[in-house]
Amino acid sequence: MDVFGFYKAIRIDSSQVKKCFSRLHNVYNSIPKTKGCMENINKERGCGGWCCLIQTPQLLYSEFLLIWHYVSKNWTDDEVCDLFEKCMLNAVNNIPSKGCVFFDKKTKMCRIHKVRPYNCRIYGITPPEEFNPRYDRLKKEYKDIVGAVIKPQCELVLTVDDRDITIEDTNRWWEQLKKVERSIGISKKLMTDEIGGTYRTPHDHILLYNMPENVLNAIAGIKMYDDYTDKIVTIEQLVQVIKNVFKR
Repeated sequence: MDVFGFYKAIRIDSSQVKKCFSRLHNVYNSIPKTKGCMENINKERGCGGWCCLIQTPQLLYSEFLLIWHYVSKNWTDDEVCDLFEKCMLNAVNNIPSKGCVFFDKKTKMCRIHKVRPYNCRIYGITPPEEFNPRYDRLKKEYKDIVGAVIKPQCELVLTVDDRDITIEDTNRWWEQLKKVERSIGISKKLMTDEIGGTYRTPHDHILLYNMPENVLNAIAGIKMYDDYTDKIVTIEQLVQVIKNVFKR
């Protein structure tokens, strides 16, 4: 696997990557199917997909590899370049309510729904005793940030069999996911959202995996701009350079 930037420092067992995809699907398939989201997202007074519109899920590196495999097989070069642009805009946006780069605002649909990560699959059915402390912490953390939007867990989503999910369930699924992560060579100490960890947002994963170091440095510089309009214009110029490379 030829990767740039941060992920060059991580030694991945490439022989295990495809196997990890089937292992991930096994974990995902063990999570109860849900109802309520697709049924309400496009209704006139429905939710409009606000969870994807303002929230940014985090996912493990193995989950990202599954998603990127899907994108590489199914998306055009232009679509991928547009995705790069979304990722860069998220990266330079200082507001925490960025939204997910895979959410299509026009259709109000997830463009990778078949391979969506664990956090998306359990959103709406996460046990309150697990979800609410995080929600309360974020409310305090973001209360003084202009533009930040923090909402409680969606009440429209339920399991198809109306089963209540327990902490034991989510702990078991998370441990299974960590085993998948370890199977490709990721150590326990790297499975974190701290600097240098592999538990990251989609836009972080995509940029770190695909962009050379000079582009990552440029994005870090653009993030320091005071004027957000300047950020947008510079990102557009950077993406145009990338598109020109794709056309060669």
